Amino acid sequence: MKLMMTTVLLALCLSVPLYAQVNTDSLEARLPQVEGAERLAVLAFFIYSRYRLRTRANLALQSANEQISHKNEENEHLLLNILPEPIAERLRNGEEPIADAFAEATVLFSDIVHFTQFSSRTPADDLVDMLNGLFSAFDDLAFDLGVEKIKTIGDAYMAVTGLPVHRADHAEVMVEMALGMLAALDRFNAERGMSLEIRVGINTGPVVAGVIGKHKFIYDLWGDAVNTASRMESHGVSGRVHVSGSTYERVKDRYAFTCRGVIDVKGKGLMETYLLEEQSVASPVASG
Repeated sequence: MKLMMTTVLLALCLSVPLYAQVNTDSLEARLPQVEGAERLAVLAFFIYSRYRLRTRANLALQSANEQISHKNEENEHLLLNILPEPIAERLRNGEEPIADAFAEATVLFSDIVHFTQFSSRTPADDLVDMLNGLFSAFDDLAFDLGVEKIKTIGDAYMAVTGLPVHRADHAEVMVEMALGMLAALDRFNAERGMSLEIRVGINTGPVVAGVIGKHKFIYDLWGDAVNTASRMESHGVSGRVHVSGSTYERVKDRYAFTCRGVIDVKGKGLMETYLLEEQSVASPVASG
């Protein structure tokens, strides 16, 4: 009898999908071999077994959904570490390629003076640790000021203000970023017993920004204003912030500068440029 009941119960369980809607009449129709109390016992055990199985299945489904949700949050966090939020949203919506023209933005480049010589005598692990520590300090500063970091290339750090969301004070914010980078480097040197120096170059002008390609994409910038900012850095002075005339005109009432006069800038020709003094004329710019 027990064997028969077990066999009937197993056949019953296999014949009814776990989440199918069932009623007593349909179940009894599947039990022609079992009568009386045994019939009721099989039905009761079947209902209890289905309850247990569905409870376990629901818990497993809930756990899987929680894992998926957690993974989606991790992916979202990773995406927003790579791209500005408005650009990430456009990519999620299937827009590609992304390219936007901005009439005016301010671009910054910095690099470490004599980095090639420094790297040739520094173990790889120590070199990466040093760059990570310094650039992380720059990243924190950029986040606090609302500056958009674009990328690092070797020992170079590139950032922009005024996009992807326009802000009228983009030039002032970038000057604050540059001053903050010099201060962060001083703290970094003091903490690590080092004597690193950086050059910083800034320029303001029209740029194109966007995301192109299919693999390992980044939010990048193009245009003459970007090239000029790079030249301001490469033609700059160690430990100073070197700005173009276009940036100077937008911030000269807030900050003190020393005019370098007219210099010959590679690929640009003769340009009048300026070196930023460390003390600002007005109060610091608030984060956007």
